[in-house]
Amino acid sequence: MPDIFTVLTCAYALICPSTLAALSIPLANDLLRKEKLLEVSNNIHNVDRQYLVGTTLYPQNPGPTEKNSSLYSSILASQVGALSAFENQNQSIIENTLRSLGPYKSLESFKAAYDALQSAELINIPQAFDNSDKNFGAIRLGIRGYNLKLVNLNEWSEPLNCLSDSLDFSTMGQYTDLNTTKSKYAPNVVSSFCNNIETGVLLPLAIKIVDSGLTYTKEDSAGEWQLAKMALDATELNYLQIIHFVEVRNGVDPDPD
Repeated sequence: MPDIFTVLTCAYALICPSTLAALSIPLANDLLRKEKLLEVSNNIHNVDRQYLVGTTLYPQNPGPTEKNSSLYSSILASQVGALSAFENQNQSIIENTLRSLGPYKSLESFKAAYDALQSAELINIPQAFDNSDKNFGAIRLGIRGYNLKLVNLNEWSEPLNCLSDSLDFSTMGQYTDLNTTKSKYAPNVVSSFCNNIETGVLLPLAIKIVDSGLTYTKEDSAGEWQLAKMALDATELNYLQIIHFVEVRNGVDPDPD
């Protein structure tokens, strides 16, 4: 086994607004570009926004709202138009097939439905149905990809203990609170993988549940190993939800200045 481990980490990048502003007009005498920027900036209208969680409104950073003739509205319309090109023409057939094969009360019943859809050449069976370690590693490089950090043997240290206070997201509200009872709970998880250079396969070596201090490997029972992988999936889903909120729900139009 190669003596190289790959550890999952989350990376957050910040871009200085002044840098973006400096790059917006690379040439001082580019009058045509200045005119285009001015035209666009006149259509940018940021307002004080709020986000509703339950019955409470929380303030957000200033940004655009959807209204007729706004730049934000036109961008959304163009994106909807582009996405509509990928509409599945077999949607009604798939819906009727799934309805006829229900109810779904077990993993086998869901698997049978997807088998039927794939046999009819309507869709492919989702990759997530494969619970093997090989597929678990492949998903990390694909639909559930993290930023992977390459470390050599004996170089690894628990990242949650070495982050500065300004970057430490390990105590992110109630989601990592062991005592939470009224909302979801996302465990703190660190997973180590081995990248086999000869076969090109990324395999999980160990998964540590930070809150309990327990580390699971394939040498544990099949049930414990599967639950450890599910814990990593749960943490990952929570991370992707946050990134989605930051990049989509909390996005703003560029500052015209």
